[in-house]
Amino acid sequence: AIASTTSSSAPIRSSRSDHSVREPSSLDAGHYAAIVQSSDDAIMSEDCDGRITSWNAAAERLYGYTSAEAIGQPTSMLIPPENEREAQEIFDRVLAGQDVAHYEAERIRKDGGRVAVSVTLSPIEGPDGQVTGASIIARDITERRRAEERNQRLQRVTDLLSHAITPDRAVEVLLAEVVPALEADAGTVGFVDNERQEIHLSGNAGYTKDAVAAWERFSLDDDLPMSKAVRTGQPVWCGSTEELRARYPALKSAVRFQALAVVPLVVEGEAFGAVALSFREPHGFPAEERGFMVATVQQVAHTLARARVYEAERSARQQLAFLAEASELLTESLDLDSTLQKIAVLAVPTVADWCGVDLVEPDGTTRVVAVAHVDPSKVELARELREGYPQDPDAPTGLPAVVRTGRSELYSEITDEQLAALARDDHHLRLLRELGLRSGMIVPLTAHGRTLGALTLALAESERRYGADDLEFAEDLARRAASAVENSIMYRDEHEAAVTLQRALLPRELPQPAGVRF
Repeated sequence: AIASTTSSSAPIRSSRSDHSVREPSSLDAGHYAAIVQSSDDAIMSEDCDGRITSWNAAAERLYGYTSAEAIGQPTSMLIPPENEREAQEIFDRVLAGQDVAHYEAERIRKDGGRVAVSVTLSPIEGPDGQVTGASIIARDITERRRAEERNQRLQRVTDLLSHAITPDRAVEVLLAEVVPALEADAGTVGFVDNERQEIHLSGNAGYTKDAVAAWERFSLDDDLPMSKAVRTGQPVWCGSTEELRARYPALKSAVRFQALAVVPLVVEGEAFGAVALSFREPHGFPAEERGFMVATVQQVAHTLARARVYEAERSARQQLAFLAEASELLTESLDLDSTLQKIAVLAVPTVADWCGVDLVEPDGTTRVVAVAHVDPSKVELARELREGYPQDPDAPTGLPAVVRTGRSELYSEITDEQLAALARDDHHLRLLRELGLRSGMIVPLTAHGRTLGALTLALAESERRYGADDLEFAEDLARRAASAVENSIMYRDEHEAAVTLQRALLPRELPQPAGVRF
């Protein structure tokens, strides 16, 4: 009996069709047996009770049962339980003299696994023309089915990626759709930083938090699968843990999956990242599967490249609009502190999660004049840090160094190791961690060669990281702010000079003319 996995209807031919099988005579029995045994298709026969009466070598390979194990057993041992009724209906039709051609179904192997097959069933007729059983020819279509499913998944992925206009959305599609489409059990994507020195992971699916914690950022020069794939622009295939550990000793204690594929993200001949795919079972990575993986990841690469261009253009427009609005604010008032506070508030969250402005006092110390944070509760935390842990004016880096040297500092990635090195005690480290800073810039407020203060911008809540383009934007903003600061200082100094001159020239008390009362 045969079970369908797609439809209850099958191609049925009328009785006494040309496909019915005549029982071989003794003269052609040997020739018939030779043909059956040499066939690449699984060929078997069953009697009217549904018991197997013959079983060729291809059937052994397909289903896993030897001829001795299969003959005499009911064909129902091959039928999925949910299809038994349908299978019986089809078998009854065959016994009625009809045949079924190229019928796609599922079979259960000896090991319990399932295999997709295309089946042709024909009635077997005795010398008297009566049906005595059925012949069954089955062809393994697992690879064909897999190819069709891959094409369907690729079409779905293509459709989703076509609507992904931001890098973050493209990564979401990659992890939610591409990883399972490539039949992987886990996956992650890594991107090269702007200086092409490090790779940082940007999201993952299927890995535990502890498994990826140690690999969130690593050198492009490291002897690691993803580093190699990005450096060479070629995929890395490791089909077993033994191979993975032998080729990459640094991963010995971190290998939790049986196989790994790393495919670089390449656009116009340059790799800007890679996709890593992990498998729980050893994997052979045949040529067809490799080609499918490379083609799919290549689509992701082009989507990410397009999204990055869109994001860069959007960011540029946003920055121009921000600078225009900031310029208006800076010219509205000579009240320096309130104006700079407006600039800090404007910056959050458009260009930063945290913004601070410090000015240099006449005695050389710095004063915080503006602070803004996307999370208002963090503002007081930042003030507590400044007041409780004042910065060393001779520090080689940070705000004091920027004010002292007039040179900007860019921290593309602020790591926990950097915070630990900066902290003076456990309480200090706790406060630094609570701020959650991930990336930052400190740029000087410089006008006519004089450093008047510094502007600090930092990212905390978002996944973005600052780069060279962001630093250029921040320096442009700082120049405009410095000009406003200089004008305010000049106005203040001129006003104070005028008041001082007035007081010096005028008597302390005006004379009172006789007979005039005020």
